Amino acid sequence: MKSFKEFLNAYKFTAKTWLNVIIIFTLIISPTVSIVYGWGVLSIGSTPAFQCDAVVFDGTNDWMNRGADLTGNADSKVGTISFWFKFNGNDNAVQWVFENSGDIVYFSRLATNKFKIAMEDGAAGVALLINSNTAYTADATWHHIALAYNLATPVAHLYIDGVNDEAAGATEADKTIDYTRVDHSVGAKTGGATPLHADLAELYINYAEFLDISVAANLEKLRSAAGKPVDLGADGSTPTGTQPIVYFSVRPGDAATVFATNKGSGGNFTITGALAIAATSPSD
Repeated sequence: MKSFKEFLNAYKFTAKTWLNVIIIFTLIISPTVSIVYGWGVLSIGSTPAFQCDAVVFDGTNDWMNRGADLTGNADSKVGTISFWFKFNGNDNAVQWVFENSGDIVYFSRLATNKFKIAMEDGAAGVALLINSNTAYTADATWHHIALAYNLATPVAHLYIDGVNDEAAGATEADKTIDYTRVDHSVGAKTGGATPLHADLAELYINYAEFLDISVAANLEKLRSAAGKPVDLGADGSTPTGTQPIVYFSVRPGDAATVFATNKGSGGNFTITGALAIAATSPSD
């Protein structure tokens, strides 16, 4: 019987061969690994994390609007909303993320730098009024916000960066929200007032389903446990199995104008001004 040394010599186990053996053995133990190999880094393993880009709303004249109601829109008592944001300026000034005409449904940041979300029924009665506990300013940091509500219960949850950030005193009434309006906008009011000065990514608006984001596994359908974007699917249907009415997303290689192409079911928007691809994204 050959000795172990004779076996190695016979099969010419060089340093490179041993490195290959180590790589294979490491992959068996861990499906994702980065190994320093020669002068570079060899990355081997599972599919890399989801990558997205973001667009810049400049706080002056950049915004988007539908110019009509959303295709297939319907009033309801439920909704799930999710997006990533990074404010770039205009602290202590009102900024609008999105709304429908007449301020019946809107998602804004107040002069206090706290978020305010308001939704009314067809009789101008308050169905949902919720504010964030925390102020958000131009801090050069990406944040994730998720809102989900079922007013038939009624219940609502506001999570920012994976944490419950709902301020005390919210209104959650058993009323049907008046979603169906003659126009809808992103980045300002429908007429362009109170513009958003921020980078925005992965805007998901679902007016037909309630995803209980107080359950960690559900929140992670919108934001990973590591605090990064997740793939919502080509048409935004991955979180619930159903395509949302609005899903705006740009992926690496896309032009900024692609953001106005609605991957949801509600129809494309028109850009006023000129959006640009942001220098950073929440997936960096």
